[in-house]
Amino acid sequence: MPEKTFHKAATIRSKAPGVPSIVEAVQFHGVRITKNDALLKEVSELYRSQNLDELVHNSHLAAKHLQEVGLMDNAVALIDTAPNSKDGYVVNFLVKEPKSFTAGVKAGVSTNGDADVSLNAGKQSVGGRGEAVNTQYTYTVKGMSESIF
Repeated sequence: MPEKTFHKAATIRSKAPGVPSIVEAVQFHGVRITKNDALLKEVSELYRSQNLDELVHNSHLAAKHLQEVGLMDNAVALIDTAPNSKDGYVVNFLVKEPKSFTAGVKAGVSTNGDADVSLNAGKQSVGGRGEAVNTQYTYTVKGMSESIF
């Protein structure tokens, strides 16, 4: 296997607009429940990149959008050269999917003696396409106030 060479980002950035690019593959590392069609929809713009500068820009936008739509908690795009192509690139996304389930409890007392308790629970990316389900229940107990004159 040939040895890889690494260059400073400034060097690559200055040459990127003139370097043609062909996306050979897009790979995801860390995916368990997210559906392939949802991932494909988010990265389809990468295949339209004409040069390396566009590929870097579109990869960053795709990683950011994966997080914004709720498919991933964290996503980072890494671009590598394709092994058998002069202008080919492979885009690898290192991703962390949302937690399977979240829950919380909150309790409070107001100055007039009212007490409240809130319970909440939720699940992100329920069907593997960024859907979210959240529920909350709140119970309040009114305080007793007596006035002595």
